[in-house]
Amino acid sequence: MAAQANLLEQKREHLDQVIGTIERVQAIIQEQENQTDSDLLLGLIHALQREEDQKQWMANHMSKELLDRIFLEGKTAEEKLELEKKITAIFSDIIRFYHERKPVDELAVQEKGLELMNVLTEVFELEYFDELEEISEGFGDKSLLHTKVLTNEVEAYLTDILSKVREEGR
Repeated sequence: MAAQANLLEQKREHLDQVIGTIERVQAIIQEQENQTDSDLLLGLIHALQREEDQKQWMANHMSKELLDRIFLEGKTAEEKLELEKKITAIFSDIIRFYHERKPVDELAVQEKGLELMNVLTEVFELEYFDELEEISEGFGDKSLLHTKVLTNEVEAYLTDILSKVREEGR
């Protein structure tokens, strides 16, 4: 009987996690529900479902300070939600630009890349970019987060956008 109760408790915890993930995704995309790419939505759900696993894995590969920045530790729930909304909206626009085949040097695309860089700078501060870049290079083609929110094609497009933004010194 105790084993069955334990199993039911585990299932309840899993259901609570799933419900929490769905509620969090709904809150993130609330204002842009009809504009959110389905691949982005699925990637976001998957990433949020695996967040604890990601934290544990990443804790072995980077400084605690960087890990805390990535997972927005020290921010209030409202601050986290606002940052997640901003980043998701930017990714949605970038995915739309990709599907519309907009060139990376188009002004609207550049502005969106700059907006993303500003948000990332707000989250990480410049001192953490070197560590992030060093860690990313160490993993090569493997995903640093073990979960991809963007497809490889959109990720390459975004990389080109950010390179162009840096090149232009915006």
